[in-house]
Amino acid sequence: MPDHRISAHDATLVSKAIDRLAPRWTTWTLQTVAQHSQMRFTKIAAALPCLSTQNTQQILRRMHANGLLDRPGHGVYEVSPWGRNAHSVHRTLASWHRTHAGGSGPAVAEAERTKDALRRLRGEGAVEDLHALSEHSPLPHGELRKASGLATGTFHYPSSSSRRISS
Repeated sequence: MPDHRISAHDATLVSKAIDRLAPRWTTWTLQTVAQHSQMRFTKIAAALPCLSTQNTQQILRRMHANGLLDRPGHGVYEVSPWGRNAHSVHRTLASWHRTHAGGSGPAVAEAERTKDALRRLRGEGAVEDLHALSEHSPLPHGELRKASGLATGTFHYPSSSSRRISS
């Protein structure tokens, strides 16, 4: 049987990766820019019409600051080496989502699957809980809280309604 334990060091790295990849519109923006070698701001904004120009600028600035995008020229963006490496992470998250959260429903875009998987993992304490469970599973509620190192006020079990997938 394969060893599925997560080391504390790996849990920290996973949390940092999720913090970079999970903010709203990061997945869609990264995948949009990745489809081209370079894109001007106006083309990116046109490709994401549900965002205002100001929101698009903020997202691109954040992604550039987080190392996911490079700016080879004024108003031009391209996917950085870190952003290119995120492609395999996106594929893995989309595959996990397809298997565990929405395999039999209507067709869902890969970016949407990735975004939902990241949302599920980004919750406060999610990675810490996974680490604790991989080391000590199964654990009763109080022991899981202690093993994950989370304060009592930040620890909660999601309700069954928050686990549903919307199509």
